Amino acid sequence: MWERIEAVVPRHELAAAIAALFELTPPLDSDADEAWRAMLVGRFGTVRPFLKLLVKVVDFGATPRKGFRSSTR
Repeated sequence: MWERIEAVVPRHELAAAIAALFELTPPLDSDADEAWRAMLVGRFGTVRPFLKLLVKVVDFGATPRKGFRSSTR
């Protein structure tokens, strides 16, 4: 899977993006309150283009291929 990901983005850039996500999110053991969720929704537009590209490049195997039709085609 790493080969497919690195064909689109170098590992060090992905690691930097993940580190930035951890800066934007509260610690895993904290309570995610309403203000944090509102901030996260406000920043969704920043990562949305990346998510669309990620699911086009990486097959996570979450859906069966046979007969699958994307609503965005």
